[in-house]
This record gives sequence, structure tokens and C-alpha cells, in this order.
Amino acid sequence: MTMNRKYMVFAFLIFIAALTSLITGCAYQPRRPARSCQDCHRKEVNRFEEAKNIHTPVEKGNCDACHERHGLVGSLRLKTKEPDLCYSCHEDVKNKFERKYKHGTLDKCSSCHDPHSSNKKFLLIDSGDSLCYKCHDKKDFRKKKVHEALSGGCLTCHDPHSSDNKNILVEKKELLCSTCHDIKDVSFQEIGRAHV
Repeated sequence: MTMNRKYMVFAFLIFIAALTSLITGCAYQPRRPARSCQDCHRKEVNRFEEAKNIHTPVEKGNCDACHERHGLVGSLRLKTKEPDLCYSCHEDVKNKFERKYKHGTLDKCSSCHDPHSSNKKFLLIDSGDSLCYKCHDKKDFRKKKVHEALSGGCLTCHDPHSSDNKNILVEKKELLCSTCHDIKDVSFQEIGRAHV
């Protein structure tokens, strides 16, 4: 084989290797999103960052912790439904929510908690009894004679998530009422049968 021919074979093999590399390289190149979530959702990110309390994934810019990417066509897609999505990180509190009596909103954490950020502690969407009154009619608890315990707020007597006691009370009814009332007193037994 002449020297010229060796160079041609060598050049041809290099060409084939380069072409193969180019073809397979393009075929297996993973697609990456051209933009981050924050690039398109800047207004929302700015609003989240202004709050006192920011959910950790939001603070770290890790939208993928809860959301699936949607590409050019906008849609809100969560990785899974609540509350399982929340329990994927907050597994430590799951057993607190699996007691016998559950609050009606327990299957949707975002009914009370903002999943991104809030100026309220625990990422609540409102504070105090105002949060409870988003679902419970305030007039039912503000009649002519108001139960004194309501001055301390709903959480004086009720657990916001779940309880082993009826009406999601923080203690058994008799024990809870006895912290303020003499439950053996006849007048209590006559009037103390309801909240208001």
C-alpha cells in the first residue's frame, strides 16, 4: 500500500468516526429547558420573595419539588395530589393528621397554608379566627351570648388538623370544659351544652 493510499484510508476512517460521533451525539443529546421557571414566572417569584415566610423549595428556586415542568404551553401541574405531595417532605407531621377525627380541609393543605410564601407564620393564608371563618360561618359563633372560650380563639379548644376527640377538640370534652368551668355545677350542666 502506498503512502498516499494510507493517508486516504486514515482520513476516510476519521471522517466516518466524526460523522458517527456527530449523528449519535445529536440523537442522544438530552434536551434542557431553555429557561428556568423563574425566567417566565418573575412576577410570581417577586411576590413570593416579598413575604416574611417562604416555603423552602420556593426559597431555593426548586419549583420541581412540587411542580412538573410544562414547557411553552402554560398549565399548573403538581407532581401528585395533596396531601401526599406535602407529606413527601413533611413526613414528620403525617401521623399527627391521622387521628380519629379529622378537620374537613385536611386532604387539601393549601386550604389553609400557602404553598409558596406568606406573611403569616406556618405559611397560613390568614391569621387567627379569620382563617377559620373562611369556611365556618362567623355568625354561628357570635350570637347574643358568646362562649368565653372564643375570646381566646378557635384553637383554644380545637386542633386545626385532627384529634382523637370528637369535634377535633384538643382534650376530651369533660376535661377541656373543666379547665374553665365547674362541670359538676348544675347551672353549667343546664347551659353548658353548646358553644354559644
